[in-house]
Amino acid sequence: MAETVLEIKGLSKKYKKVQAISNLNMKVEKQMIFGLLGPNGSGKTTLLRLLTTALQPSEGTILYCGKSIAQCRLEYLSDILFIGHQSAVKLMLTAEENLLWLEHIEAVRGR
Repeated sequence: MAETVLEIKGLSKKYKKVQAISNLNMKVEKQMIFGLLGPNGSGKTTLLRLLTTALQPSEGTILYCGKSIAQCRLEYLSDILFIGHQSAVKLMLTAEENLLWLEHIEAVRGR
């Protein structure tokens, strides 16, 4: 049986009168790759923001290795990588300065 790494239970997100996500349930198992497909306004970005903890759900839970991401937030955020439509590379910095900046971030995290 595959190990469940991420589990979403009854996840909902409402913005005032707009229900962006309603009662979403899903599991992501170890070494699984998944994609989000849907038209504009279907909740894809909202789900990604919930998964990165940039937003809080209106209802439901997100579990990482069986624990609520609220309980293991630092471990969870250290283990995920979110690549959006904008690069995290700082355009004002040189390649070397960007690497030094990223190196500093890792040092602060204690890795």
